[in-house]
Amino acid sequence: MPIAPAGRTSAPQSPPSPSPERLAVNLRVLAQERPDLAKKIAETPADPSLEFLVAPDGALTATRDGRALASKRRPREEAKRVADALDIREHAVFVVMGFGLGHHVRAIADRLGASGMICVFEPDLALLRAVLERVDCTAWFAKSCVILFD
Repeated sequence: MPIAPAGRTSAPQSPPSPSPERLAVNLRVLAQERPDLAKKIAETPADPSLEFLVAPDGALTATRDGRALASKRRPREEAKRVADALDIREHAVFVVMGFGLGHHVRAIADRLGASGMICVFEPDLALLRAVLERVDCTAWFAKSCVILFD
């Protein structure tokens, strides 16, 4: 039986389906800092125009109207490059414009740990809901201070 090259699968994987349970857990953690935003997200329908896919590296990616929201091949690597470019010794607070699929926010949170804050501006609550239905963000929301703003 042939073995797929590292970082690739032999057959395309299916992206995770929306999960009300996953959304509820994410919103519970988010509500600790932003109960108003958690309520707004819960009341907002997910964006139906998003097409979620699994990239060759196994990470979630998506498109909207044909436009990629993250790397179609290596979204985790792309996010790590963004996080690695930040000077966390000189700066403790980072402002991020857009949550997207959250890969870059997670990578920054992983680098910062509990020693910094990430303020994320994401006005598209339908996108945010669709992502929070599919991605468990609880560990890295709690790992460093991630605060979402709409």
